[in-house]
Amino acid sequence: MLRAADQAQYDVGGWDTPKGLELNRRLELQATCIGGMTLAPFSHKNVVPMDVVNTGLQDAGQRGDYNRTPDHGSAPNNQRWVMHGHKQNDMKACNTWAASSADVS
Repeated sequence: MLRAADQAQYDVGGWDTPKGLELNRRLELQATCIGGMTLAPFSHKNVVPMDVVNTGLQDAGQRGDYNRTPDHGSAPNNQRWVMHGHKQNDMKACNTWAASSADVS
């Protein structure tokens, strides 16, 4: 995935172009979504206390670009993707590459 994303960014003129930044956000938000998926089994089987799982989800959901290069996605989109991954717990649900540009801003 990383190699394909790097090549795609190169093909659009670099990581720091508007399209390159969008591609990077898609990659980062996909990782956020997968992070939410990794917490799903813990919460469904009570392996880890729910307050610990919720802290992890909340922390991941508060990540974002915060006044810097827009390459990781907004905090609201990070929150949405981590919760989507956690609730769906299915790799197909984390397909940020098919999402609209607004969903990866």
